[in-house]
Amino acid sequence: MVTNSATRADDLARNRTLTTIIKGSAWVCVLIGFVLLFLFLVLEMAFFEPGGISGNIPSTEHLGRLFLHSVVRFLELAGVAFFVLGLIHILVETEGWSDYFRERIKQIVMQQSYLNTLDKDRLMALQASLLKAQFKNPQIDREGSFFNYLNTNLHPYIASPYRQDVNAEVIYTDAGDCWDVFDKVTYICKKGGTSIQQDVAFRADLGEYESIESFEIKAIYPYTHKDAGKNIPLHKPEQPKPTLGERFEVSLEQYKDIDGLMVVTTHRYKVRKERFQFWTMTHPTKNFNITLRYPEGYKVQWKAMVLSPELSQSTEADGYFSAKYDFWMLPESGMTWLITRKKSGDVLAALE
Repeated sequence: MVTNSATRADDLARNRTLTTIIKGSAWVCVLIGFVLLFLFLVLEMAFFEPGGISGNIPSTEHLGRLFLHSVVRFLELAGVAFFVLGLIHILVETEGWSDYFRERIKQIVMQQSYLNTLDKDRLMALQASLLKAQFKNPQIDREGSFFNYLNTNLHPYIASPYRQDVNAEVIYTDAGDCWDVFDKVTYICKKGGTSIQQDVAFRADLGEYESIESFEIKAIYPYTHKDAGKNIPLHKPEQPKPTLGERFEVSLEQYKDIDGLMVVTTHRYKVRKERFQFWTMTHPTKNFNITLRYPEGYKVQWKAMVLSPELSQSTEADGYFSAKYDFWMLPESGMTWLITRKKSGDVLAALE
């Protein structure tokens, strides 16, 4: 705080010094203009008649008088220029006019039309200056700061496509050492800037699933579209399934301008019972809901991997679990869970 106060005091002192210099130079301009005008009047009256310089005089002398008259006229113009420039400086530097021009400049700088003319580097510098003023920290953009990390890794998400109302329904059927899982995910694609997300992507890590039995993706036109409710097959069940450990994607380029396009992915797979499952978002996501159904006698251990886990809500009953998070989620946020058999103490506690 002492450093910041000293810095502000130095800035104020420099501003006062600069103001004094500007006002002094303005008075100097007025004085120079006055002297030049006075000199013009003296020379005009001393050497030239009111009627001009024409007459029966030798050509050489005539040329000399013309040159001298031109010099005198130049003194007049220079005097007027210096005089007017000095007066303008004096007027601008008066408190009322200074406040007026400062406000006008401030309004111009804050207008969107002006900001649109700035390039990326200038906008970033302006953003850094605003945050320095807000948090009183002149080193906020130093090398390795969180500000730099934010601009590099998180800032681009502000105008990126996002998903809304992500809903997952997962049904588990006992298959010995594995679960036979039916998994259906539905979400709405929202524009960020000019388009929705560019593709529907899926990836299952090696060892995450034992196998993928079927896989299907479709899209549904939103109610605002002329073909509202119409299904669009993006990947049919008879087409090749994703390969474990590799990214699988289906392009949405053809539908990039359809804000509110609904995507539905349905797949069936086998996963070992002792393995934790996890689900992370590939895009910024607003509102998340998951429902698990499984045989009675089991329970769910789960963890929400989100910025504000206290906002998550869950409901659990025998053979049923649901969790929801009505807030924003960043990419790589999500949820992990494990379905385990209840112990005898858990069963007795449920009966009570």
